[in-house]
Amino acid sequence: TLSPIFSGAKMKMMFGLLSECVRDFIDYHQSDLIIDAKDTFARYTVNGIATCALGFKADCLRNRNEDAFEIAMDMVNPF
Repeated sequence: TLSPIFSGAKMKMMFGLLSECVRDFIDYHQSDLIIDAKDTFARYTVNGIATCALGFKADCLRNRNEDAFEIAMDMVNPF
């Protein structure tokens, strides 16, 4: 049932969108020597999912109070 989501053309489109998320990630952490890896990569993951699957650009790295990140964390850690 998921195969139409991951067709070749859609994967090529997702690559471009995720590359943009990676550029934002690198630009944001260019000067950071120490990061909280779990939080940082969770925020990157939410950015990628929001961009590719949901169709909007979340800015979880710069905006620490991003609604999309809060909702995603509530889904992962409900208690």
